[in-house]
Amino acid sequence: MYKNFLTGIEYTNSNWETLAESGFTNPNFLTFKQAQTAGLKIKKGSKGIELKRVVIKKQKDKNGVEVEKKLIKKFYVFNLEQTEKFEEKPVEVEHVYPKPAPETITFEHCEKEAIDMGEANDCTVKALAIAGNVAYKKAHDYMRQAGRRMRRGLHTGAIEKGFKLAGFKLVKVKHTGKTATTITKDCAKSKRYVAYTRNHILAITNGQVQDWTENRRHRIETLFEVVKA
Repeated sequence: MYKNFLTGIEYTNSNWETLAESGFTNPNFLTFKQAQTAGLKIKKGSKGIELKRVVIKKQKDKNGVEVEKKLIKKFYVFNLEQTEKFEEKPVEVEHVYPKPAPETITFEHCEKEAIDMGEANDCTVKALAIAGNVAYKKAHDYMRQAGRRMRRGLHTGAIEKGFKLAGFKLVKVKHTGKTATTITKDCAKSKRYVAYTRNHILAITNGQVQDWTENRRHRIETLFEVVKA
């Protein structure tokens, strides 16, 4: 499993094959800019690995009709082994947490907190923080108590335990929306939800998906309302 160190998103298709042939045992990769964001320094002389991504560009044809054109863009990543000495930060239990004002915990807020902590694969922490309106670090601690390790995922039973420790329970909701794009039609704006896709969990608040999968066709397997226990 080759993935981006900061986002936890797995590389696929030809990019996966390229990384598999790179010879690195560490499955984590990141761009030069992401390394700077994470406070890491690329070792002198390290060579980036060329990957490709599809970029959709909108432009008008000769009749003035807007059309989408697919472009292939090159970008370069480095393995975590190519950064200066990386040491896993110990998890410190904090006893006092700032109480967020209503509706302040967003996906963008959690992303910033995760980068500051050197976290990845933390969708369970983000889902609890956003759906429960709980400070990211506090949600991080609850999931740690439920068995989660730094930069690691968590199985369903342990996720529910993390929500329970935070004072919430997950109530299953019937849904007709099949993807992250359509699931919001089953979600009341006044309520908070989490939804499971394959190997991922996302939060929904104010009738909007708060996750990197927003407006994407990731298939929703189960939808839960998050309520006070």
